Order: sequence, then C-alpha cells, then structure tokens
Amino acid sequence: MSMWKFVTKKRSPDDIVLRLPNPDNATNKDAADKIKAANTEIVNSLATDESTTSTKRGVKRKASNNHYTPETRAKIAKYATEHGNVAAARKFSKDLQLDIIESAVRAMKARIQHVFVPAGCTGCTGCTGELQPMDLSVNGELKAAMKNEFTNWYADMVAEDLKDSSTINKVDLRLSVLKPLHAKWLSKVFHDLKSKKDIILLGWKKSGISDCIKC
Repeated sequence: MSMWKFVTKKRSPDDIVLRLPNPDNATNKDAADKIKAANTEIVNSLATDESTTSTKRGVKRKASNNHYTPETRAKIAKYATEHGNVAAARKFSKDLQLDIIESAVRAMKARIQHVFVPAGCTGCTGCTGELQPMDLSVNGELKAAMKNEFTNWYADMVAEDLKDSSTINKVDLRLSVLKPLHAKWLSKVFHDLKSKKDIILLGWKKSGISDCIKC
C-alpha cells in the first residue's frame, strides 16, 4: 500500500505537507505514544518509497525552471543545436539527475538568436562595429607572448655561440627545427592565457556582445 495517501502534494514531490494524526489530540499517553510510533513508520516508509521510485526512474526529481543556471541553459541549448532536442533532453537528464522534457529543451534552444556578422568586422584597427572578441583582446596577447618566446629562444642561441667564440654563427631557422619549438611555445602560452580571464572577457565587453547576451 502506498503511503502517499497520508500527504498532500503541492507543486512538486519535494514540496509536501503531512496529514498525519496529531499525538497531542490523543486521549491518553499510551495512545499518544502509539500515534507517534505510527507517524515515524509512515515518514520512514515515505522516504524509502521515494528513494525506490527515484532509482527505478533513473532520476531524482522533476526539473523546474529554478534548477537551471544560465550556464546550464546555454550548455543545453548548444547541445540541442548540434545534436537535437531529444538527445539533449536525454543527455542532461542523466547528467543532472533531473527529468528534463523535450519541450523545455526546445524553449531553451529558441532563445538562441543566430546573427549574421558581415565581412570586414574582424577587429582590425579603425574598423567600425568590431564583433570578433578574440581579435579584440586574446589574439593580440597570444601573438605578443609567442613573439616573446621566440625572442628569448633566439637570444639564448646567440648567447650560446658567444660563450665559445667571438663570432656568431647563423641561427638555424629551418622549419624542422622551429615546428617542435613552436608547438611547445603555443602550449605554454595557451595555458598561461587560461589563467587570465580578465583578458578573455575584455574582448567580449569591447565588442558589446556580453551586453547583449540573455540567458
């Protein structure tokens, strides 16, 4: 027998009001103790019943709008755009342990507005309507860091030659030499930039895109 007849459900399964007998209304102490014991058993049974139901369904609770952060909404909408609404609902229901329905995913996806960016808006100096966040901040920082890595390496090569003689040999700039070094420098610069979130956000602010994002 289901114990849910002893509760009044509200807007969600988590929001319930117990309708159990009040021990204070008992005519004697023995009856009050029995009512308390019975109430305890019912509460424990409800907890077990809900846990079993959640395990069978594979989700803990039905999702509501309050369960979604702006970041989660953006992730769900992006995944739905690439893989479809049904696939997104299935994936994030499993990942978030929520019962996400396809119509909710469709509503999130509908909030994404596709905007065509015309040619010439790549963040070049003097251009109006610059709409490329990476060109406005990150790319310049990355190029400067890569140039600095090359300069340091080149200086080290020259200094190494000066240790043995007063003449400077030609530094080997063949691609077979520079390509492995370039990959190493790029990896280092990339990891350094990951910690500079202010630089990354600056491009989005300068382009005005961050002011237009609605989650």
